[in-house]
Amino acid sequence: MTTCLKENIPTDNRGINEDQLVMTIFSQLGGKIYKKLARIHEIFYDIKHDSEFGQYLKHFEFDVMGITPFSDTLDQVISRLESSELLATSNPSYGTYTINTEYMKREFNKLSPKDKEMVIKMSERFSELKAD
Repeated sequence: MTTCLKENIPTDNRGINEDQLVMTIFSQLGGKIYKKLARIHEIFYDIKHDSEFGQYLKHFEFDVMGITPFSDTLDQVISRLESSELLATSNPSYGTYTINTEYMKREFNKLSPKDKEMVIKMSERFSELKAD
């Protein structure tokens, strides 16, 4: 395993760390998604257990003892994206995330062609969360 030098975040053998993976997936979803955190965790859990994508989520561990799968790692990534205003919620309901797609797409553009293809396929799993 290597690490991302900038933040010392573990990366997988393809060089994508957890933050980059979530950002690049979200970059493909347009400007807004519904803030359904339980469903977001479920979708990432399903992706992790898909043999085509599992290698990308090997650092995401999920607790499946609750109502829905939950990953502390994913929760921390989402929290960092919120704190850095790459994911924003707004009044009155706080029911959607506004995605800073400009920044996230720059991260997507850094990926290899194969990784871009995989991220696009993974992002399709989130289509039900797209908000207009």
